[in-house]
Amino acid sequence: MNSFVNKLFTTLNMSNFNFFLFLCFGLLTQNIFCQSQKLSLEKCYSIIKNNPQVLRQKYTSDINAATLEQLKANRIPSLNGSVTQNINFGRSIDPFTNQFVQKQILSNNFSLNSSLVLFNGLQNNWLIAQNQHAIKANDYATEKLINDLCANAANLYFEILMNNEQLKALNIQIENTKIQLEKTQKLVKNGTATEANLLQLEAQQLNEENTILNLKSKISIAKNNLCLVMNIPYDTTLSLDFDTTSLSLNIKDAQLTYENFPQIKESNERIRIAYYSYRASKGSQMPKLVLNAGVTTVYSNQNKENFGNAVNRFNFTGFVNNDVNSPVFLPYQTYDKRTVGFYNQLDQNLSQYVNLQLQIPIFNNKSVYTSIKKSVINQKTSELNKQIVQRQLEADFNQIKINYENSLGKFLNTSKQLDFNKRYYITMEKRYDAGISDLFVLLIEKNKVINTETELLRLKYEALFYEKMLDFYMKGGF
Repeated sequence: MNSFVNKLFTTLNMSNFNFFLFLCFGLLTQNIFCQSQKLSLEKCYSIIKNNPQVLRQKYTSDINAATLEQLKANRIPSLNGSVTQNINFGRSIDPFTNQFVQKQILSNNFSLNSSLVLFNGLQNNWLIAQNQHAIKANDYATEKLINDLCANAANLYFEILMNNEQLKALNIQIENTKIQLEKTQKLVKNGTATEANLLQLEAQQLNEENTILNLKSKISIAKNNLCLVMNIPYDTTLSLDFDTTSLSLNIKDAQLTYENFPQIKESNERIRIAYYSYRASKGSQMPKLVLNAGVTTVYSNQNKENFGNAVNRFNFTGFVNNDVNSPVFLPYQTYDKRTVGFYNQLDQNLSQYVNLQLQIPIFNNKSVYTSIKKSVINQKTSELNKQIVQRQLEADFNQIKINYENSLGKFLNTSKQLDFNKRYYITMEKRYDAGISDLFVLLIEKNKVINTETELLRLKYEALFYEKMLDFYMKGGF
């Protein structure tokens, strides 16, 4: 062991080794948790909230929140700057003299611009309200997704409980079969029973063992699916903790509470979203008033200035009275030239502007008209969707209520039937032991007991599941 640790230290640096220890500790902790956890149905519900489907749904709300933040930011002025470097070759216009020159010109343009929408038919306000309700609608959609996952988890949960109880009951039955098989083996040796009786019991035992294998397989599959819904690693040792007396509903008092259901709340939000979308579309018919302001400046290497001492020069302009002996000269001064400094040019060429821009929609290929028409249709659709959701909720509630009453009634009748079957089986077993009855008849009665027990357990957990679902419909959530 020590040599292994030394070798590990030599092949891994300290940071990698620390990561390795952390990973091992995490896996060990997770394994211990999985082995020791005993899940109640409420615990399953709380774990489901971390399901990736739920987290993915919540990201939609984050996107809507980002859009809402952007829409609110549209109320404040925008500010943008730009810098341009220009190089002109050959014949071009001097930006300062506005004359054509045949030379290379280097210039820069700098600008800082701001814009603010003063009025656009209140479209931004309507879009802000629309996205606020879109966030709420998605939150309710997330709640509905959680409810759907919880209902699926409850169904799997009760399936596991039912199969576990059926497995316990069948194990008791197979033990009885083994006892009966041992008795028959002795009777065959004594010559009081035939080999056919022994073969019938062996076939019965194999049939019960196959049923046990099927039940174990169903339990494993249901556990795997339950772990998938809860987004936890599959654990074969997963145990459940449920009190079958935890619910006590009066079926006559079971009422559907529409306003508590997230899908109804979501439908209401969708109606509001459609309304604000309509108002925003109507706002696009209004004029748009925008305030623009900015500062600009420019630099060019052709912007020259005088420097140094003046040089006096004379320019011949003509003669006095056309007398060649009386020429006329006009004095002028010349200077050396240099490019005006960069920062001086930026300061000298600085200019500001402010303008109001009014955009009036006149004709835009019916795009505004089409947008308004679509928003009106969306309003009607969202209202119809709410009616559909309400009717579906009512139909689901009534169906579960009917199923619950049916399962409960069958459960009570099957309980009595099981009692009769057990008593009759005990009578037939005594008759068989006394040699009065045939083994084939005894096995038929035993299979009746097994089938009735299986059906009773199925009805029991079916009724419990429907009872839990009725409680869900009365509360509007798990």
